[in-house]
Amino acid sequence: MKILKYFLILSVIFSASCSDYLDINKDPNSSDAINPEYLFNYGVIAFSANRNGGDGSIPLGFGSQIWATGWSEGWGTGSEDTYEFSVYTLNNTWSAVYVNTGKNLNQAIQIAENSVPKQSNAKAQCMIMQAYNFYQGTTLFGDMPFTEALKLDISEPKFDTQKDVLEGIIKMLDDAIDEVDLNSSLKIDDYFYGGDMERWIKAAKSLKFRTLMLMVDADNTKEAAIKTMLIDGGMISSTEDEMIFPFIDKTGNKHPMRAIREKYYGPSGIEDMFPGKSLVDIMNLHSDPRRPVYFRFGYTNEEETTLETNYIGCEATVDRIKNEPGATSFFNGDVIWAGDKGDEIFTYSEQLLLEAEAQIRFNNDLSKGRELFEDALEASCTRWGITTDLTEFKKTYPEFTSTSVALKAIYEEFWVDQMVRPGEAWTNWRRSGTIGNEIPALSAPENAKEGGAGIENMFRRYTTPPDVSSANPNAPEDVQFYDRLWFDK
Repeated sequence: MKILKYFLILSVIFSASCSDYLDINKDPNSSDAINPEYLFNYGVIAFSANRNGGDGSIPLGFGSQIWATGWSEGWGTGSEDTYEFSVYTLNNTWSAVYVNTGKNLNQAIQIAENSVPKQSNAKAQCMIMQAYNFYQGTTLFGDMPFTEALKLDISEPKFDTQKDVLEGIIKMLDDAIDEVDLNSSLKIDDYFYGGDMERWIKAAKSLKFRTLMLMVDADNTKEAAIKTMLIDGGMISSTEDEMIFPFIDKTGNKHPMRAIREKYYGPSGIEDMFPGKSLVDIMNLHSDPRRPVYFRFGYTNEEETTLETNYIGCEATVDRIKNEPGATSFFNGDVIWAGDKGDEIFTYSEQLLLEAEAQIRFNNDLSKGRELFEDALEASCTRWGITTDLTEFKKTYPEFTSTSVALKAIYEEFWVDQMVRPGEAWTNWRRSGTIGNEIPALSAPENAKEGGAGIENMFRRYTTPPDVSSANPNAPEDVQFYDRLWFDK
C-alpha cells in the first residue's frame, strides 16, 4: 500500500505542478522551437517535486535516521528505516534526474545555444540547474551516466565514476559562469532570482564550493581550490541570495509533503512520521530555540488533552510511546511542511557552515570558524522566524579550542539545520568522519536489512534501479546499500 501511495502521489505532484505552474498547451518535449524558459521551468518543478515528495524525501529521512517511522504507531515494520527501498523509489528518483529534469534542461540548453541571437544567460541558467540536478543524482547513486547521458544517439550510455561526474559538475559550473552576459536582457525570468544573473553566479559558485568540500576527503588536491574560493568569495552571502523554490499554498502547487499529509492523513490529524532521536537529542542539549518550530509535544493521556513537557525523539525501528508520560514528540508539520514552504536548495546558513568548516580544516582558523558558525545559527533561526536574542543559545556550544570540538559542533548543526532536507543532511553525515566515527553517532537499527561487515551495515547509498540494470549492460553489478561512494571515506 505504501509503495502505491508513493507512486500515486508523485504522479499527482508532477502532473498537477507542471500544469498549474505553467500555462502551456504543447508538450514541451515535442517542439525544438519552444522558448527555453518553459523547458527550464518544467525541469525545475520536477526537480523540487521529487526532492520533497514520497520518493525523494521520505525514504531518505527514514533511512538516514533523522526521521523515524514509529513502527506500529507509524509506517509499520520493514521499510526504509531497515534499508528496504521500494523499486518505485529507486526508479522514480533515477528518472527524475534523467527524464523529468535532465531531459528538459538539456533541450533548453540546446535551444538557447542555437537561438539567433544566442541566449547565453538562459543557457547559463539551465547549465547551473543541470549541475544541481546531477549533483543530487550522484550523491544518491554514485557512478552514473554523465558524459554520454541525455544523448539521443546513445541508448546504453557508459557509467562515469563519481569522481568524474563531480569533476564534470565543476566544469559545467565554470562554463556556465563564463556564459553569463550581464549586459544582455535575454534571460529566463526564473522562480529563484527573476533572471538576476549576478545571483545566479553566486548560486553556481556556492554549488562549486559544496562540490569541492564533498570531494576533498577523497582528493586532497581540492584543498587549494577551496582556499582560493574562501579568499575570492562571490558565493551566496545573504538570505536574499538563497536558492529556494517557491511552492504556493494552493491545490497543485503546494509543497509535496503538505500535499501528502492532506491526502493521506485527513482531518483526523493522524501522524506517522516522527523526529529521530539523533536530531532531538542534539537540540535538547542546547535548548535549541527551533524546537517549538520543528516539533509538537506528544500526548500523555488517552483523551489527548494533556501534553508532554519534554521534546522526545523516536529511535529507528522502535514503536513510539503513545499517550502516556514520555510520549514521543511529533513533527510540527503545519509549519515545517506548510503549503507555501519553499524547497531549500541552497541556504545562507549552509554556505556559512561550509565556510566555517573550511576555515577550520584548511586555514586552521578556529576564531573565524566560530564567527561563521554563530552567523549560521543566526541565519537558520531567522529563516524559521525566530527573532529572539540568541546569545545564551550560542553559549551552550563549547569554545572552539580544537579542530575536533569545532567540527563536531558544525556537523551537528548541519544535521539540525537541514532537517527538512534529509538528503543533504545525510550527505554531510557521510562525509563527517571515518566509518563508525560520523557525526552524529548512529548505529544500524535493530532488524535492519543486513549486509557488510560491522559498522558497514549502514545506509550509504541508493542501489542502481532494477530497470536501469536490466536495460544497460554498462550499469555496475551487485551494488548494495552499504557500499560506500567514492567521496565517503
